[in-house]
Amino acid sequence: MKNSYLVHRKTGGFHLFRSIVPLDLQPLLGTRQFQLSLGCGILGQSKILSFHLNTITQFIYNSIRENPDMKKPTTDDIKEILKVELEKSKRHVQHYYLGPNRLSETERLKSILKDEEQEGQFRQDLKQDYQNTLKEFNPKV
Repeated sequence: MKNSYLVHRKTGGFHLFRSIVPLDLQPLLGTRQFQLSLGCGILGQSKILSFHLNTITQFIYNSIRENPDMKKPTTDDIKEILKVELEKSKRHVQHYYLGPNRLSETERLKSILKDEEQEGQFRQDLKQDYQNTLKEFNPKV
């Protein structure tokens, strides 16, 4: 079954989350639907993200219906809420798959340089040990 809240416009592009505004809320929000880029071109991840955003959107629609005294959000307000939730989801996925990144960019670059220096030193030591070993076995070298 195809999800109506997941849209893919062009080949190689990002998937979009689409929400069709319920009929009773269309006059209040002033639109029939809205879309939000998922920033992801991978179908499996996009399905998970769009399902999560759809659940949140339905919760927002129900909150609007149940609380008539509540300040009425605009579609831009709803999009901002969804963008925050989308960022949280992406950070969670990144943390889950890649592990926590505890280093800042400069600390990471310093670590890379230190590793390269250590590798260079290791290569020099290895070369020196190899030459010393050759001299032990063959003093003429």
